[in-house]
Parts: sequence; C-alpha cells; structure tokens
Amino acid sequence: MKLHGWDIFQFSVPLRRPIAARRQQVSCRSGLLVRLKESRGYTAWGEVAPLPGVHREHPQKLLPLLKQALHRLAASSLPESTAELAVQLKPLWEELKLPSILRYGLEMALLSLLAQVNGTRPACLFVEHPLPRLPLNGVLFGNGEDVLQRAGELAAQGYRAVKLKIGRRGLETDVALVRNLRRVLGEAMALRLDANRAWTLAQALAFARGVEEACPEYIEEPLQDPALLPDLIARTELPVALDESLAESSARQCHGPAARAWIIKPSVLGGLFEARTWVQMAARQGCVAVISAAFDTGLGLAALGEFAAAHMEPTVAAGLATHEFLAEDVLASPFPLQKGYLQVDELDWRGRTVRLEALTPLVSV
Repeated sequence: MKLHGWDIFQFSVPLRRPIAARRQQVSCRSGLLVRLKESRGYTAWGEVAPLPGVHREHPQKLLPLLKQALHRLAASSLPESTAELAVQLKPLWEELKLPSILRYGLEMALLSLLAQVNGTRPACLFVEHPLPRLPLNGVLFGNGEDVLQRAGELAAQGYRAVKLKIGRRGLETDVALVRNLRRVLGEAMALRLDANRAWTLAQALAFARGVEEACPEYIEEPLQDPALLPDLIARTELPVALDESLAESSARQCHGPAARAWIIKPSVLGGLFEARTWVQMAARQGCVAVISAAFDTGLGLAALGEFAAAHMEPTVAAGLATHEFLAEDVLASPFPLQKGYLQVDELDWRGRTVRLEALTPLVSV
C-alpha cells in the first residue's frame, strides 16, 4: 500500500446546544480532516478534532506534527495486513511523539484505506463477523424536567441505555433526579451515570446510598481523588467505571480497583490500535469495555462504529449516540441511527462522502 498524495482541511460545525466537556462549555466542533490518496485510486479520511476539556492539544499546534507524520507515511511502503500495519506504525508514532488524537485520526484513515485495498470493511480487518448493528446509550443533559422528558423520548425511540451527567446540580438534587429517572425508564433500561470526578469520598458514599434502589449500571469517575476508588468500591455496591483514570495509566498496567467497566476513547488512549489493547486488557480483568466518542463528527463516529462492531459484546451499548448534538456535519450521508441502534452495515465507509464545501483547504501534497 503506497500513498501518492494527501490533503489537510480545517472544519468547524456548530452544535445544536452548548455541551459541558469536563466543565468547559463547547458550542462547536472544530479541528482538522486528513484525506489520504492511495496509488491505486482509493481515498480515505481521518478526523483530528481535539475536544476542549478532554484533549490538551489545539488543532493549529498539531498541524506541523501532522504534516511531518504524513510525509513519513508517504515515503514508506505500508503493509496490507492489519497486524503488520500496527507493528510498522508503532515505532514511527513513538519516534515522532504523536499525541493520541493524531494517532487516532491517522489510523482511522489508514484502516479505511486498508479495508478498501482488501475489498472489505474496516470492522472485518479485526474480526471475521463484526456486529451488523450496535446498541447505543442515549445522552441526557439539562435540568431535571428536560432530562426526564428526553429520557421518555429516548425510551420511545428504542434506546435500551441512557447516560446522565451528574455532579453539578448538588448531591440531593442529583439523587432525586436519578430516582425519578428510574421511574421514567422502568426497570429494563440501563442507567449510566458520569460524575467527572465531582465528589469527595463522603459525598460519593452518600450518593451511593441515595440511588441504591435505582440500580445504575455504573457511575463513571465519581471521586475527585481517584486514589480513593478502592475504598469507595469496598464500602458500597455502587458499580464504578473508569474513564479519565485510564489515560493516566498504561494499558499494560493493572488498574487497581475492581471497576465494572472501562470507558475506552481511542482518541484519548493512543489511537485505534492501542484501543484494541485496552479492550483485550479489560477482558482479562473482567471489565466491560465501552467504546466511546468525544463528540466526534459523523466521520469519526462512523470509524468508531466500525471499531466497536469488531470489539464490543452485542448486548453492551456503545457511547456513540452524540451525532444528534451536531447542527451540521462534515458527512454528506445521514448517520444511520435507528431505534437506539447504529446500523453498522449501512455505514458509508468506502472513502466516506465528505462535504468538501464545508471544509477550508490548508495543505495539499
């Protein structure tokens, strides 16, 4: 596989409403798109869109490093097998000191090229029979009334899991909202919570007692001091999920507390190939792997959908239902969400149809 050219574009698409990304308000998704051109005429896209509060990098500061990586890739002959490509890329990424968000975007494009060269889809590069459709968790934001109304709508649309951000309304308000939410959802629907390290140990223990009957599937990162997670787990039945804590460690280290789930964001955890290592590590530790996005555009969500279809259990909801927050998208084709499921087999993956008129050209080689 040989590259014969590449382009870098800038994009910015508005959100339907501002989102709070780890206490930073974000009103649009912006970043860089990479288009790779293969010598046999195949093209593929990658997304490099740091989310404030989640990624540390700024798109413009990433541009020189991205161009350097692309020049190196274009000068190389790339393997046409998944395993060999992963082996060849790793030392290059390490030599260039590429941050996770760049590895993610470049691997997204390279895997799309590789799939086209091999006459298959990206998910099939990893497993023979990926999931044809993937359950997703709906996302809940806003005040109590908005949350309850939206939860009812998501349940009616066919979602079997929802995720609620907590930790900003006050402890008693959050407890009451979670209890009311369970009544709206019924017993069968999974309820996921995300506190983004909002609480002290005492507050988390009080919350756990207050929502015990609501039976949340798990709560992500409840503690301001994650070193106290083993104490929390030992003193309560509240299931815990790790998100930020994973990025602060290594996929090859043992992650202390017996968490119920790991929230695996490839754009944070070293790219798509490294994310596969995280999934395998989670399985060895008896944890549920939940592939999640960082409010990607439809381009990134499509790539993550392919990846999740190859790596997640069929009954576990992925964290990819954020497309509804985009007022516009870089993709020309609609994102195939139906009744709470991503129809993976309907994803546009052959080079992706990107709205060039929505992009600003930066570099073309």
